[in-house]
Amino acid sequence: MLCLQGCEMEVRIGDNFPDEPDTDDVLRDLDEDGYTTNEGDCDDLNPLRGPVSDPVFVEQCDGVDNDCSGVPDETNDGLLACAGEASFTQRVMLDLVLLVDRSPRTTDFRSVSALAVDELLRPLMGGALYDTHIGVLSTDLEDATHSGHLLRPDGANRSYVTGRDALSTGVSFVRSVLTEMEDQEEGANGGRAAVMLAFDEATETTNAGFFRPNTPLAIVVVSAIDDLSASPTLTEFVDFLDASADTQRIHAIVQTSPFGCVGKESGIEGTSYLDLATLTNGFNQSVCEENYQPFFSAIGQYSAIQGLASRYPLGEAVEGDSMEVTLTLPGDMPPVELRADEFALSDADQTLVLLLDPPPPVGTSIQVSYLRKY
Repeated sequence: MLCLQGCEMEVRIGDNFPDEPDTDDVLRDLDEDGYTTNEGDCDDLNPLRGPVSDPVFVEQCDGVDNDCSGVPDETNDGLLACAGEASFTQRVMLDLVLLVDRSPRTTDFRSVSALAVDELLRPLMGGALYDTHIGVLSTDLEDATHSGHLLRPDGANRSYVTGRDALSTGVSFVRSVLTEMEDQEEGANGGRAAVMLAFDEATETTNAGFFRPNTPLAIVVVSAIDDLSASPTLTEFVDFLDASADTQRIHAIVQTSPFGCVGKESGIEGTSYLDLATLTNGFNQSVCEENYQPFFSAIGQYSAIQGLASRYPLGEAVEGDSMEVTLTLPGDMPPVELRADEFALSDADQTLVLLLDPPPPVGTSIQVSYLRKY
């Protein structure tokens, strides 16, 4: 080729022809993964990306087309690399304390409680889906065997029953504690202080494993006298429970009238317990009722609802818009897919929260599908 005067010509060393390269880049394996661009490597600078024909190159949940199929995070057969799923079975998780004053004035009321205790425990016991702890505590602050210690029947080797025990076992346990409980003739007496002591390390030998963190707590008080705790105050006590339990409810069976069945006319016996029930959205009933079964039944059912889970850890961060949640209720009910406004994510998008009130009943199957974040 001639170059007239004034023109320029680029000549590469080794080239026979100045306008044609001597090496074709599509034939090079720059990332040394065994494949050239000509052979289907869509990114010859990344050894982790290669042709879909080689099973070594599989899609990862990373937003990258790892197998060079043309679609990131989706395999050649249509599967999604970021797809995840989880399943849960609804259960009840709750710690319940029956808090009883053992003054001589409550001897008859303890007997009435013992007769009705099966109604309290029925919704909380009887199978693997009932992760409940049930124990009895007295308000006696004087007797070292009572003060903050969960009580057990004579001959029992543990201080509480669980929901996995048979209902008959739980009923027998609690009834025995109530009927074997002797009257407290004198000495300090206080419900709030007794519960505080029950959480203390000093009672760890008898109460070990009963109170669990991040677990709802229900306290059912049966008392014919008011709470005489010198401390904590009502507010301090509620604050303590807030820090110690996931949620808390206090229900009171106390004298609600100054002219009640125990003959006191100096004021309402049970004022502070009534205040605690109000502060924690609990219920109350007069201790003078002849039958506690309806109240115990309502409290048992309410406590079972309180213990239903509404938060489910997924163990990985989730793309919220991708999530689908399906419930299958116990029985022959067909599956129900929840609307987007019936669930949410929390804890850095790693926990499913159901926004249903009440939560699904015990035994409900909860199926979750989603796309993982990368």
